[in-house]
Amino acid sequence: LTKHLPMLIFDPVPGQEGRNADYLCEAGVAQRVSCFINLRYKLNRLIEEPSQLSSMIVNASVIAKPNAAEEILYNLLGRNRSSDLPPFD
Repeated sequence: LTKHLPMLIFDPVPGQEGRNADYLCEAGVAQRVSCFINLRYKLNRLIEEPSQLSSMIVNASVIAKPNAAEEILYNLLGRNRSSDLPPFD
């Protein structure tokens, strides 16, 4: 998501990964793929319909959280970004 790239999700593992795939599909960032024939079809559609590809890229940029890991760390430590903790570069 931080690269703002659309995704084709091939047969996600049931459970959390399936729910993640559902979220990404509902957000318009990803499409599920169930077999290689379906993969080829969906890839061709994205190539032939640049507006759909562009829409998926925009949607990815909207929901991306590029600093999520750093924000989680600060939250776990009970500190905010202006604390005495050095930046994570």
